[in-house]
Amino acid sequence: MVPSARCSPWPSRSPCRAPALSARPPRPRGTLLLVAALVALLAGIIEGPAHGWTSPRILLLFAVGAALTGLFTWYALRSPAALFDPRVFRSRRLRAAVLGTATGFFGLFSLFYANSQYLQYVRGTAPPSPASPSSRSRSAWPSSPRSPPAGRPPRDRAPPSSPASS
Repeated sequence: MVPSARCSPWPSRSPCRAPALSARPPRPRGTLLLVAALVALLAGIIEGPAHGWTSPRILLLFAVGAALTGLFTWYALRSPAALFDPRVFRSRRLRAAVLGTATGFFGLFSLFYANSQYLQYVRGTAPPSPASPSSRSRSAWPSSPRSPPAGRPPRDRAPPSSPASS
């Protein structure tokens, strides 16, 4: 990964310093702790609506996820080759950025999920098939190099030239 300061057209007064990467691979114990914590948290979120958010099963999943996250943090702070160094969250700006990104992602995901549930169960529309030609054409249109620029009617543009005529 190239630091963004090296890509800047303006010269920097100080050299770019990248953190020293550990030559050692991450320890499997930390990886297992983090994966188990995320699985417990995700299982609680997925099963919460079906079992009730205050049911003992869901509260236990959240407690196990929190305990394993704490155990992972304790382990990562003491490991010479941690999977992730939790000390990066000392930066107030990074904490705010991570919290804002997570909140935005969670909000948009729930909006799209609730919208699809409303369209399917209240309005009675069928879910779109990912293989349908209309969904593929709608997703390919914005990236098409021959799509007309915004605000310009299609009749005002010249017809595309074929490779054989040039």
